[in-house]
Amino acid sequence: MKYRLKWQRGWEVRFVSHLDLLRTWERSLRRAGLPLALTEGFNPHPKLAFAHALAVGMTSEGEYLDLELREYLLPAEVQERLNQALPRGFQVVKIRTLPEGAPALMSIVNRADYLLGLPLREAVTDVNEQLQALLTKPALPLLKRSKSGEREVDFRPLLYRLAGSSDGPMVHLRCLVAAGSEANVRPEDIVKLLEKYLSWPVVEHGLLMHRLDLLVARGGELYSPMEIVHKG
Repeated sequence: MKYRLKWQRGWEVRFVSHLDLLRTWERSLRRAGLPLALTEGFNPHPKLAFAHALAVGMTSEGEYLDLELREYLLPAEVQERLNQALPRGFQVVKIRTLPEGAPALMSIVNRADYLLGLPLREAVTDVNEQLQALLTKPALPLLKRSKSGEREVDFRPLLYRLAGSSDGPMVHLRCLVAAGSEANVRPEDIVKLLEKYLSWPVVEHGLLMHRLDLLVARGGELYSPMEIVHKG
């Protein structure tokens, strides 16, 4: 039986790396005493798959994973057992069963909704007006570094919504951007765009990053991954 979980990562565990996150979940799943379905081979692991990696230093209230058990348990029981076993700072907030053939999380998630707090060396004015002007540009090329090297990426088609306000030298942003295996915008990409095109003097070591949710865009509408359980 497969389950889809929505979970949160709090402030106290924001510096947990992705590898340590995997280990934390595996330990907690075993501690919860769930009848886990395991991978084959010499070193079997619980069958679980995350929607999208969460950067070190980021908190979130909208993360997702798919989990497989050998037998059916009530979703509420799975959630209760996991929340008792998970370390402080992690919490499962929703859970549901998945039908046979449900699409994998990584194949459907294509949007991320972020809240960012940007400390600036000096205050800026007309924040929202500047952001809307940025979105009117036909292209926003930026050099992006990856494991395979550097390449220029046009970020304009990857930005769907930007809004913000200022509180002295701190700017608060709400950003809906592309996410997933095909195209992905990271918070640091947004910072570089603001520095390059708006000349904002961002103090990067004080950046606050919070992921509100991961979403699925289909037919001009946005859906939760908890809703998209059938192919199409």
